[in-house]
Amino acid sequence: MIPCARRIPLAALLAAAGLLLLAALAAGPPAYAVVDEAAVIDGPSSDIVALDGVAMAADGTGGAVYRRRVDGKVHIFASRFTGGAWQPPQQVDRGQRYASSWPAIGAAPDGRLVVVWVQEYGGGTQDRMYSAAVGPGATSFQDPIPFDLNVGDGSDISPSLAMNVSGQALLTYRVITNRDLTAQGVPGGYVKEEIRLARFD
Repeated sequence: MIPCARRIPLAALLAAAGLLLLAALAAGPPAYAVVDEAAVIDGPSSDIVALDGVAMAADGTGGAVYRRRVDGKVHIFASRFTGGAWQPPQQVDRGQRYASSWPAIGAAPDGRLVVVWVQEYGGGTQDRMYSAAVGPGATSFQDPIPFDLNVGDGSDISPSLAMNVSGQALLTYRVITNRDLTAQGVPGGYVKEEIRLARFD
């Protein structure tokens, strides 16, 4: 059998070409990404423990949160990104005497940020969750506010924070309430835990 070419009407070809042209025009000009040069937020310093998170809003504002030692204790610091530049870092857990851990950050337009973290409670087993926020037009974070006064020993919290365009945020985190279940006949290595939800408005 010999294949033969199928005739396509000229009107159909012109219509198909017109559709392709319309699709190309609707796509608009190509978008280009610009990566600025690296900027130093803090340091270099051996006191910086870790970068814990970065959050950016749709308008290009945002911030970064990290841990840094001050007088031998680990504290929470954040740097705001606004006006296309990183601002000087601020200690978010200011006024707190003990070590902090598990920071997370969320961002909304107009420079709004919220940071959460765990603050040790004098080495006991009733550590606490705190938050601090910075609103539109503000240049510094508010004082720390406690919102969960007992998160156990504060380990394995693993916070997950999301903030929407109106500045409302949801936080989920894990609290271990019992690490030794052997008296209940449970093999070693298992724990009793809660998944908690907090809302920032």
